[in-house]
Amino acid sequence: MDQTPPASFDYTPWRHGGWYVGNVRYPTGAIGCVSRNYEDRQWRIACDPRPFEERPTFANRDEAAIAEWYLANGLKQPVELPVIFRMSEGQVSAVFPTLPFDRAGDLVTVYDQAEQHNGASFGWYKATKPATPAAYEPLLTELRRIYEQPRSEADTPYRLIIARRMTAQHRAAFQAEASRKGR
Repeated sequence: MDQTPPASFDYTPWRHGGWYVGNVRYPTGAIGCVSRNYEDRQWRIACDPRPFEERPTFANRDEAAIAEWYLANGLKQPVELPVIFRMSEGQVSAVFPTLPFDRAGDLVTVYDQAEQHNGASFGWYKATKPATPAAYEPLLTELRRIYEQPRSEADTPYRLIIARRMTAQHRAAFQAEASRKGR
């Protein structure tokens, strides 16, 4: 089975204010349906089997349809994972700006071909230079093999998002994850 959702979805109006999603089919033959016909006007999978309080919301109709495609096919939706490629002393490293390496949140997770996963300080990050696409391509290929192709059904699939620099949003996600880990 192809584990990639369609590039676009076919929508037909649903009588209750939502949209049928023609190219989302459940094994039972049921067709997908998304809606924002809720008090908070957030997009949801209309027939999501989870309790209402646990149902995720989506920014738009397409995001809801993609999530339903994964649900209907019994697959986990990939989690977006930002990665920044940096150069230090002639070596390319991948920095995961939202993943703390330690419980205290002092170190960011870094991956390089020599040491694999390790931690680095934010001071180290600031002392590095951006790596060029040609320099980081072999490392990116290795990371895609590790993160985007889960080894088992229990593994979470990731979709690597290349970022040019660490942003305030990355730092906020890092702090939230460090707080969660530190508990």
